[in-house]
Formats: sequence, structure tokens, C-alpha cells
Amino acid sequence: MLAQILHDLHVPKEILDELPEDQKQILFCKMREEQVRRYHEREAEENFRLTGRISKKKKQVTFRLDNNGHEWCLV
Repeated sequence: MLAQILHDLHVPKEILDELPEDQKQILFCKMREEQVRRYHEREAEENFRLTGRISKKKKQVTFRLDNNGHEWCLV
């Protein structure tokens, strides 16, 4: 039941009314921890997507001539 509550981040009113005050506080703390965990997970995914795009833009190819006049490229 706790796993379902943490997944949905919703507590049915009937269950909430039956819980003692200390268990309500523990439940709300666990729900907040889950919210923070999901937030950090989304931020990490977003940063990964952004850095992936930036690194693709930094790739370049440079053509040069060696001492003999032959072309070569630097990737």
C-alpha cells in the first residue's frame, strides 16, 4: 500500500483519517522525499540531454597540408 501511495503521491481520505498523527508525518516526509528524488532524476535527465546536444555541435573537421603538400584531415 505504501508503494502505491508513493507512486501516485496521493493518499485516499479514508486511509488518512485512520492514521495517527505521527504516522501521517512519516508518510508526508516519505512523500516529500519521493518528490525530491523524482525532481533530481528529471534534472539529471534534462542535463544529460542538453549536454548531449552541445557536444554534437562541437565536432569539426579540419583539412591541412603536410610537409610534402598532401592533404590530411584532423577530426
